[in-house]
Amino acid sequence: MAGIGISYAAPGLIAMANALWALVVLIAVGVALPLLARVSRGGAGATTHITQNITATGLFGRATGTLSNR
Repeated sequence: MAGIGISYAAPGLIAMANALWALVVLIAVGVALPLLARVSRGGAGATTHITQNITATGLFGRATGTLSNR
């Protein structure tokens, strides 16, 4: 009886194993693509840094600021 049960369950187990491997590959690609994209753009030195300085004087003073885009 156990052999018959296993023979009926085998196709389902194989399908679940294939789905599990597909999930592993999907996760690996999801992790690898951002890393590859970062490397292809030139690494960490290719990022843009924006600095904003804002100053205001007094309680109701008008705020003035500068933007520095590097």
